[in-house]
Amino acid sequence: MHPLILVGLILVAGIFAGLGALALRLSPWPGLRWSSLLWFVFSAFVGAGAYAIAYEAIFADATGALTTTTSLMFLLVGIPIVGSLVGWLGAGAARLISQRIQR
Repeated sequence: MHPLILVGLILVAGIFAGLGALALRLSPWPGLRWSSLLWFVFSAFVGAGAYAIAYEAIFADATGALTTTTSLMFLLVGIPIVGSLVGWLGAGAARLISQRIQR
């Protein structure tokens, strides 16, 4: 793996950790815990990746490039939004599963 890809992944994980800490702190459920934050970051990566793949499949041309500035901006704006939403859902699902297991 190229070192710049690794640096990019670490930066994105840091951004999602910051967004996750904010979202989990502001929402009373599932609450800000280390496990919730880790699940938030993992789910946010999965959600953002799925969004990017689906968006490019729909709006990219035959070569895989986004040809207009508008389509590129919607991709870049949508990634943190979708990642945060899926991250919050993933943290909530992990909390529900852990509660169910502990019963």
